[in-house]
Amino acid sequence: FKIDSALQIQAAPSMMNPSADEVEPVAMARAMDDVPACFGEGLHAVLGPYYELQAALADDDDTGSAAAAGRTAAAAEALVCETTGMSSELAGRWNRAVGLLRTAAAEVAAAGSMGKRREAFEPLSDLLWENLAAFGTGTEEPVRRFHCPMAFDDRGAFWIQPGETTANPYYGDMMLRCGSQKDVLAGADPSDHAGGGHVH
Repeated sequence: FKIDSALQIQAAPSMMNPSADEVEPVAMARAMDDVPACFGEGLHAVLGPYYELQAALADDDDTGSAAAAGRTAAAAEALVCETTGMSSELAGRWNRAVGLLRTAAAEVAAAGSMGKRREAFEPLSDLLWENLAAFGTGTEEPVRRFHCPMAFDDRGAFWIQPGETTANPYYGDMMLRCGSQKDVLAGADPSDHAGGGHVH
C-alpha cells in the first residue's frame, strides 16, 4: 500500500485500483483452425489443478500449493493426444508445446519453497496461456489472464485464474488485489466439435 500510495502521488497509475482502461479485457482470437478437440480437452485437464495452484499461492498456502503443483505436473505428464493423420506442422507444434509444458510444470512441482514455486509459476502460466490460445480451452467457461506490473522487482508477471476478482499468486496476502485482468479466452461452444473455444 505504501508503494502504491507513492505511485499515485507521482501521478503514476495505481496498482491496487487500476483505471477502467487498464482492466478492460482483450478478447483473444484463435491462433489455429481445425484443432482436434483432444488438444483443448487435454489442456483443460491441466488447467484444473493449475487453478488450484494459483489459488493456493494467492492464499499463501505452502502445503496446498506444493500439493497442487504436484497435481498440475501429473496432469501435464498425462497430456497425450493422438496425432496420426495430422499435418506434420500441427503435430510438431503440439508435441513441442506438450514437452515444454511438462518441463515447466515439473519445475514448479520440484520447487522447495513458496518463493521458488512462485518464480517457477510464471513460465508455466505463460506457456499454458499460449497453448490454450492456440489449441483451445476445452471448457465452456471463459479463461482469464491477469497481470501484476510489480511482480519480480517491477518486471511484471502474468497468471491465469477463473474469477474476475484479482487474486495475485505472486504476492498473496501482502498485495492480493495488485494487478488486473488483461485477456479473456471465450468459453467453447458445446456444438463446436473442432475443439475451438475462442472469440473469432
